[in-house]
Amino acid sequence: MRPRLLFLSQLGPSDHPSREGLPDERRMIEEVFVTELGCELRFVDLPTESIPERPFGDAVADGVVISGSFGSANDQEPWRLALKEWLSAPVGVAARAARDVPRETVPPLDTRGVPRLGICGGHQIQAVAWGGVVGPAAEPQLGLFPLELEGRRELVVQLHVEAVLRPPEFAEVWAVDASGIQALRYPGHTWTVQFHPELSVELSRAAIERQGVEVHAEALVAATERGRAFIRRWIEGLERGAERPSRPWEARWT
Repeated sequence: MRPRLLFLSQLGPSDHPSREGLPDERRMIEEVFVTELGCELRFVDLPTESIPERPFGDAVADGVVISGSFGSANDQEPWRLALKEWLSAPVGVAARAARDVPRETVPPLDTRGVPRLGICGGHQIQAVAWGGVVGPAAEPQLGLFPLELEGRRELVVQLHVEAVLRPPEFAEVWAVDASGIQALRYPGHTWTVQFHPELSVELSRAAIERQGVEVHAEALVAATERGRAFIRRWIEGLERGAERPSRPWEARWT
């Protein structure tokens, strides 16, 4: 059975001024998650659509992906406040960490309780929703930057001027660099990252070059492939079950 993913896009409609000249996000996301990764996908454009209670009918989503954003996790638009409230719900074993209640009292999971993958602005807004702090990055990053994660140092796509400055209490810092906290992992197989593992080569190149930054084609392709490997590792965790292994980050991301 194909993993069912609810994709929450924070980028806004295709005619948003910040998206001028960029490839279509929905098409790219469908190519990545449906064509390349073999998932069933429900795409939700948050600024214009509400989060569905039952995105797959009678079936519960296996995971939720929260996209990046042109705005800040601290912004106060109604849709962003609603997203933060939605994301404040605990996830899987995170429910027990947050509520400090016995396993048998945790209610059955609904879509708000399944594992999550937060990307860039999704990484930041998830941290804020669980009590973390986001603010200006020590060093904004626009382009390809090296990042050490799980003992490996690889180039990743970065497009951010803000960062998580203080993580939620029950988060474990997975990666950090001169810009700020680059990756967090939470109980319940929820991972959030500042970099972009989901972008296509086409969109990454367009987004980077519009900042006036040159990008090496081979390095960008390699970074994109590493991003896909990272997402596959998260999806494999969904297929094993959100609580097996109990420390999902022990599995290597490559």
